[in-house]
Amino acid sequence: IYLIICYNRWGDVLKTYYDVQKFLRRFGIVTYIGNREAEIELSLIELKALKQEGIIAEEDYYQCLGVLSYEKELELAKRSGKQ
Repeated sequence: IYLIICYNRWGDVLKTYYDVQKFLRRFGIVTYIGNREAEIELSLIELKALKQEGIIAEEDYYQCLGVLSYEKELELAKRSGKQ
C-alpha cells in the first residue's frame, strides 16, 4: 500500500479539509458558517480568488482543490443517504 502525501511550499500537508482551512488561514481567510457543505463551497470560492490574483502557486491550488472536491462529494453522499 502506498500513501501519497502532498506538501505545499511551506511544508504543510494538505490531506484533509482541516489542512485546507489552516492553509487558507495563512491568508486571513476563515470560513465558518455552521453548514459544512456551504463552508466547502465558500472555501472553493476563496481558493479560486487566491489563484486568480496570483497569491498562491498552482500546485497549492490543485492540492487544495482535490481535497475540497473530495470533501464536497462526501457531503453530497451523506445528504443523499439521509433522504
